[in-house]
Amino acid sequence: MRRIASLALFTAVVLIGGAAFYWAGIGRSLGGGAPASPVAEEALSVVPGELAYLKTTNPVALETRYGGRLLELAGTVRQIEGSAAGPVLVVEGGRVSLGVACELGAGDAPRVAELSAGAPVKVRGRIAPTIRLTPLLRPCSLVP
Repeated sequence: MRRIASLALFTAVVLIGGAAFYWAGIGRSLGGGAPASPVAEEALSVVPGELAYLKTTNPVALETRYGGRLLELAGTVRQIEGSAAGPVLVVEGGRVSLGVACELGAGDAPRVAELSAGAPVKVRGRIAPTIRLTPLLRPCSLVP
């Protein structure tokens, strides 16, 4: 009997804690609950060289300043790589000649096929964790 009472108390605490967790908005921010209303997020314009410089000199500053934010980079294509997920552009620009990788979806392949090294390009995406030496934007898209 005592064991059943303990189990009931534990279950009540877990259910109440979960409800409070969700009600506070934490659960919704982790992907649960109703979708957020579609609000156009303003992209922060950043020079590709600045992101690459921070990645090599102070990755903590890179994450603190730009982590989770939608970024828009304008520069030139340094190289085009292929991956299982889709094409990857390395975009450079600014005073530092270091690039930022942009992992595009497979649907972007026709537009990427029209690009070549040195072509001007504008991309939009978020910084993603990576073991690459260059910052990675994932998901990333070409901006018309």
